[in-house]
Amino acid sequence: MIDIIMMTLLVRLYLFSTCSLGFGAMAGTVAERTAAGAGDAETFELGGVDPAREHRIVALDQQVVNRIAAGEVIHRPVSALKEMLENSLDAGSSSISVQAKGGGLKLLQIHDNGHGISREDFPKVCERFATSKLREYGDLEHIETFGFRGEALASISHVAHVTITSMTEGATCAYRACYADGQLTAARAGEEAEPKACAGTRGTQIVVEDMFYNVLARRNAMKSGAEEYAKLLQVMQAYAIDNAGVAMSCKKQGEASSDLHTLKEHSTVDIIRSIYGSALAKELVPLKGEEATIGLQVCGQLSNANFSAKKLTFHLFINKRLVESSVLRRTLEEVYAAYLPKGGHPFVYLSIRLPPESLDVNVHPTKREVNFLHKEEVLAAVQQFARDALISENTSRTFFTQALLPGLEVTAPVSSGEDLAQAAGNSKPAYDPRKVVRNHSGMSAGELDKYICRLSSTASASSGSAPRGGNEGSARRGQSGGGKRSRPEAEAQHAVAEGAVARSDVALCVQPSSCGSKRVTSASSSDRTWVPCELTSVQTLLRRVTQQSNRALTAVFSQHVYVGRVDSTYVLLQHLTKLFVVHIGAVSESFFYQQALRLWGNLAAIQLKPPVSVYDLARAGLNDSASGFTADDDSEADHIALGVVDLLNEKAEMLCEYLSLEIVDGQLHSLPQLVAGYIPPLCGLPLFILRLATKVDWTAEQACFQGLAEQLAILYRVSQMGEIFTPPEEGVGDVVAGSGATCAFENGGHLASQCDEDVLSEAWTIQHVLLPAIRRDYEAPSTHASNGAVVQVACTEMLYKIFERC
Repeated sequence: MIDIIMMTLLVRLYLFSTCSLGFGAMAGTVAERTAAGAGDAETFELGGVDPAREHRIVALDQQVVNRIAAGEVIHRPVSALKEMLENSLDAGSSSISVQAKGGGLKLLQIHDNGHGISREDFPKVCERFATSKLREYGDLEHIETFGFRGEALASISHVAHVTITSMTEGATCAYRACYADGQLTAARAGEEAEPKACAGTRGTQIVVEDMFYNVLARRNAMKSGAEEYAKLLQVMQAYAIDNAGVAMSCKKQGEASSDLHTLKEHSTVDIIRSIYGSALAKELVPLKGEEATIGLQVCGQLSNANFSAKKLTFHLFINKRLVESSVLRRTLEEVYAAYLPKGGHPFVYLSIRLPPESLDVNVHPTKREVNFLHKEEVLAAVQQFARDALISENTSRTFFTQALLPGLEVTAPVSSGEDLAQAAGNSKPAYDPRKVVRNHSGMSAGELDKYICRLSSTASASSGSAPRGGNEGSARRGQSGGGKRSRPEAEAQHAVAEGAVARSDVALCVQPSSCGSKRVTSASSSDRTWVPCELTSVQTLLRRVTQQSNRALTAVFSQHVYVGRVDSTYVLLQHLTKLFVVHIGAVSESFFYQQALRLWGNLAAIQLKPPVSVYDLARAGLNDSASGFTADDDSEADHIALGVVDLLNEKAEMLCEYLSLEIVDGQLHSLPQLVAGYIPPLCGLPLFILRLATKVDWTAEQACFQGLAEQLAILYRVSQMGEIFTPPEEGVGDVVAGSGATCAFENGGHLASQCDEDVLSEAWTIQHVLLPAIRRDYEAPSTHASNGAVVQVACTEMLYKIFERC
């Protein structure tokens, strides 16, 4: 028992002595290492185990500090551009140009004509916290320049390769230097790191290359070059608007044209027009206001209630700094909520001036945000200024009609009561009440006349006699268009048979003159045989007509219902559930051009009896101001008129063969009949004859045929729809029956026409002769949708939304 106790004591004593020696040795080692300054943390080894490293606070390396700071200031290329652009404006530049490659990541170059950088300042240009705009902290209370911290170029040099070329006023040469990590570097290996003399002009050029080359994570996170360039351009546009008087340009490197180009002479509105277009510029409202109690001055440009965009465009400058303010944005959106439709947004450019001492610009690394005193008063004042500006311009509103677009929806109309009754019997309506129409293209012409309230007989008599044959002429063809006539004789017989023009109901009158009575009669077409035109030039022109046509527009004309006339220029046509206003002059000219080509070589003739002198027509055309001819004496006009006669006599055989335009010995015997029953406005004959000789290219076949068709279309087009003609005075000459009006040429070649009280009005001719022909054969060109010739003004589906009935 005693032996066991003694053994235990010996073991404990041994263990105690071993541990004491081990810890003492470790303590001595640590003390020695600490005294020797070995490291800022130690690893204790006990039984082969390494504990965690001990961390102590140390100062970061200066290069690490600078790169961290650069990451706060330069987020992307647009951040660098904004800083350099503001430096150029601080330098008093009147011209600033920017070029970019790869959205500014590969290259970003800015060039100005400011006061430049002296050679002595080159070593400090990219040094952090080096600036010429601030001397002490108190200067921030009165700072009016963009820059003040001296961080912009320093930050750029830590994430990109920077080259600066600058020249001051009066210097003999410019200097160029390269920078990296805030310090001057040599342009090439072996050279000294100092500015080098070079050629240049007054101002500064900064070239930034390979941005974020040493921060790959950020470079890889950048968007595409196109998106980055769009951000660059947006900043340039904003500063261009706020700095009218400073010429600015921005383009991609290698491109010939600039995406932004403003001149010093441009006003703010001119700059906005060049950037956003005239549609916005003409709707701008100037804003100007002042609140003396807080030193507030506001100016800018706002879009009025006529302008609405899908996205808000908001340029806000406070003391010339481009900043953001979500509170002010919401304030202005509240103002526009009362004027714009839901989903519509305005254009706003605001420039706010506040006393420098009430503005704190040192609240954001990129100076994107600022703080200012009296925020509530400023917001209320700006809101009131904007409201007053909009109210002052809200005396009138502009509503744009919807232009006809391709791809019209074709819906079969429901017109009969039987169809409605059948639909009503179903549990689910078989028709859409918004799309119900009473009229369709299969109805007879003049079917709507029964809905017109007639005046009393006395009033009717005073306004003129209604045309006879109206009921007979209302018998409409069964088919609604699309089929082409096989021969002009069939067309003429078809039109007369259906009452488009009743020969027995048309009276033609002649006014006596020194030339004798001149009558217009319709020649029988039985002496002409239909010959298909196989001329390559004519077929090419016809194919061009088809290629330029619009299917939806063509459907409007081929399935239209005539509603009525608006004035002397426009008529209303219905197509299914839509109402269109149509410029009858433009449409008729296009239609007659196509008719001349389709009937080339197969045209019937309208005979002039007796024939008319081409010389007299040419002289009358020269006397017309529309010809643009001015002469000091009559000899020059006579010479030109004789030249017209000689040319048309030379081309007479071709004109007669292809167009039934017969000229014999300087006398015009006939005109082509493009539509049966339609006589062109003969007052246009003088200019027509003159233009045949001067406006048609007779040297090339296709150009010649095209010119002839165009001049015929101009002659035949509807100029203005006249009222029912008044009866002629007593003493009127012979009256003959025919298919149109007759003309008389008085002394001097002027054309006069008068008609009997029974002559059909031009408006009636358009409704019952011209529009039915257009319905059958017209291929409407796409240009009608853009030039205002055809405009949609109403749609029953849309009206149903408003009135809940049609």
